[in-house]
Amino acid sequence: MSAATGAGNEQTLSRYPKVEGIPHFYVLDGNGSVLHSQHVVELRKNGKYDPDKMKDFLTKWSPPATANSAKSDAPARDGKTEKKD
Repeated sequence: MSAATGAGNEQTLSRYPKVEGIPHFYVLDGNGSVLHSQHVVELRKNGKYDPDKMKDFLTKWSPPATANSAKSDAPARDGKTEKKD
């Protein structure tokens, strides 16, 4: 969602902490409450997004796997879709 002035999202974004820079990530729980606010400049290294920092961020804030997610269709390492039963 755009945080730019005039983008029409001011009311929606007003319930979240101030955006420190763009792009910006908000981690929300199932009810839409903010768990974490992340300025993505902190996920960069030498002017580029750092894959390890991005992975750490996503791993930290991803929900735990559930029995249902383990049974879902998942891309296989070869790029084809595997059906888990």
